[in-house]
Amino acid sequence: MNNLTESEARRFISDGFGNEILEFTSLDDSAALVLAKCKKNLRLDGLLVLSEISAKMLAKHKGEPKEISFGGLNCLSASIALELSKYTGTLFFPSLKDLNEETAVALAKHKGPKLSINGISRLRPEIAQALSKYKGDIELSGITELCESEVLALGKYSGNLSLDGLKTVDETVAVALSNRRGGLSLAGVSILNEKSALAFGEHLGRLKMPCLTEVSEEVVSMFDRHKGDVIVCPATLIKINNLRKFPFDFERILPRVALELIAKPIANQISIIVRDDLNLDLIYKRLCKGKLESHKNLAADAIKINVPKWFRKRWSQDPEFWENVEAGVWPEDEYTPTHELRICIDDSKLNTLLNEVVIANVTCEESWLLPIYLGFGGWNNCPQAFEHSAVLRYWNKKYGAKLVSMDTSTIEVMVDCPVVSQEDALSLARDQYVYCPDIVRQGYGTVESLACSLIGSSVWSFWWD
Repeated sequence: MNNLTESEARRFISDGFGNEILEFTSLDDSAALVLAKCKKNLRLDGLLVLSEISAKMLAKHKGEPKEISFGGLNCLSASIALELSKYTGTLFFPSLKDLNEETAVALAKHKGPKLSINGISRLRPEIAQALSKYKGDIELSGITELCESEVLALGKYSGNLSLDGLKTVDETVAVALSNRRGGLSLAGVSILNEKSALAFGEHLGRLKMPCLTEVSEEVVSMFDRHKGDVIVCPATLIKINNLRKFPFDFERILPRVALELIAKPIANQISIIVRDDLNLDLIYKRLCKGKLESHKNLAADAIKINVPKWFRKRWSQDPEFWENVEAGVWPEDEYTPTHELRICIDDSKLNTLLNEVVIANVTCEESWLLPIYLGFGGWNNCPQAFEHSAVLRYWNKKYGAKLVSMDTSTIEVMVDCPVVSQEDALSLARDQYVYCPDIVRQGYGTVESLACSLIGSSVWSFWWD
């Protein structure tokens, strides 16, 4: 047995703590105290044995990220588990196969945010009942079979539960899992039968099924009825959107082709870039909430709004908020005018254009109606859909502004008549700040800098968190 001593532990700490620690199958209690001072996460996956004192020392670990992995332990006594439960970080037990009820009770007292026990292949009811007292997230990705009684034994456990080892889920298990309020990850499930899909439609937490590949009408129904987020892979989301009945046509095309279509609208149809299928999904869910009034009524509400008065009223409702920005001066360095759409067609991770974008072809006469037709707005400081339409209608008359792109929280507008004077730019910038405070607070910093960027620019961008 290769034992880690205190002096060797100190050397690993001073060397930056590499993977050599995996070579040791045991450690001295004094070495555990040294490792607890490590500023990184601890991977002790070679350990086959652990003393109660060492567990007590390791529980004091304060590294970042706060994680300790015990990949070599296949059994754990209740007394050692109780000491480790005092650790305030995440505990990983990827090989823990022998878990008894007493040890599970001790682990359920864990003070950290997550408990990962991926070695066990079955979740016996008594173990499930013990773990149900845990307040954090539980990962049980080694479980390959699950029955209704085992799920029911989890009782009122409301944390996020990962069961990524399951390949199939029958109806009774699906119903039992769906009655839980916490998030649920089923990364191993690729096919859902009709009854299981219907059951998961009633689930209230986040549902992750990244490997779900078979999409039926029942799966689409589950996706639409689910009250929380459903995470699937992009290819599956495309299949789901293709089976839905959208109130408009859409297509996936090259960004270059999308820009050409935007530039040449046809009669009674407005095309808008909605970026990708994830945003298309969000639009569909907004429209399916059933809370939106008819397009005709909302358009009438938009037309009734006196937009300059609306700007003033929005300011007067909380003047301290609007005035609480850095007092600025006109920038010494002029901004280069913006003439290209970027947000809607950029892959920010790769700093390049997306391979394809989704455009929605909406049957309406004016682009300012699009927020109403696509249900955009109404969260946090973001105006309601009809208010967006009112502002865009006002800017359309004044600057020739046309809404051309929209994603989950961002819109881009192209204008025919950009502002050219400092005075006009400042007036417009103040209105844009009231309309969308984030472009100043999280972007330009001052109204003057925003105004400077608007001079000569034919593309405006807005976003709301």
